[in-house]
Amino acid sequence: MQALSSNAAPTRIGQSRLKSVFGFAQKTLFIHAAAWKVVSEPINLFLNEPDAAKRDALTAKWRDQMLSQLNIILVTATLTSSVTSSSLTWKQFTSDTIGDSIALDVVKSLWYSALAASLCSIGSSTQQLIALSRLSTYDEEGLFMIRRLLSGCPDPDAQITTGGSVHMTVVQSYTWQIPVTLLNGSLYLFTTGLCILVYDWISSLVSTPRRGVLAAIFTSVLAVSLLSFGLCSVGLYNEVRKLRR
Repeated sequence: MQALSSNAAPTRIGQSRLKSVFGFAQKTLFIHAAAWKVVSEPINLFLNEPDAAKRDALTAKWRDQMLSQLNIILVTATLTSSVTSSSLTWKQFTSDTIGDSIALDVVKSLWYSALAASLCSIGSSTQQLIALSRLSTYDEEGLFMIRRLLSGCPDPDAQITTGGSVHMTVVQSYTWQIPVTLLNGSLYLFTTGLCILVYDWISSLVSTPRRGVLAAIFTSVLAVSLLSFGLCSVGLYNEVRKLRR
C-alpha cells in the first residue's frame, strides 16, 4: 500500500502542475480559452450523464459534430496553406536582393512558419478524423471507447453508475483543440507578415500625401478587421457560456 501511495503522489503532483500550466494558458489567451471551455463543458455533461441511452446519444452527437468541425478545419487549413504558399511566389521574394531587406526576411520567415502550422493543422485534423471514423465502426462499443479516451478512466460508465464523477482530462482537452489552434496560429503569422510587408512598402515610398493615404486606408481596414474578429470570438464563445441555465 505504501508503494502504491508513493507512486500515486508524483502522478497527482504532475497532473496538478499540468492543470496549473493549462490554467495560465487559458488566462493568457482569453479568447481561445473561452473556446476551450465551450468545447469541454458538453463533453463533461455526457461523461456524467446517468442515463445510459441518453449518454450514448449525446456521445454519438458529439462524435458527429466533431467530424463536421474537423472537416471544416481541414478545408480552411488547406485554403490557408494555398494562400500562404502562393504569396511566397510574389516577386519581392523571388528577387536576388531579398537578403538586403530585413523586413522581407522576417516576412518570409513568418509565412514559412504559417505554412508549417497550417500543414500541421491539416495533418492533425486528418488523424482525428481517421481515429473517430475507426471508433465509429465499433457501434455502441465505440461510443464507450470514446468516453474512455476522453476521460482517461478505465470504465467511466461504471464510475457514474456508482455515484462518482468523470471529467475530461487536460491532455484530451488540449488534444482536440490542436487543429483549430494551429489554424489560428497560421492565420496570425500570415497576417503579421502581411502587415510588416505593407508597412515596409509604405515606408519606402517618398513622403507624399499618397503615402499617408495608403497608410491610413490599410490601418483602418486592419483595425476594423481585427476588432471584428475579436468581438466575434468573444461573442461566440465567451457569451455562449453565459446562456446555460
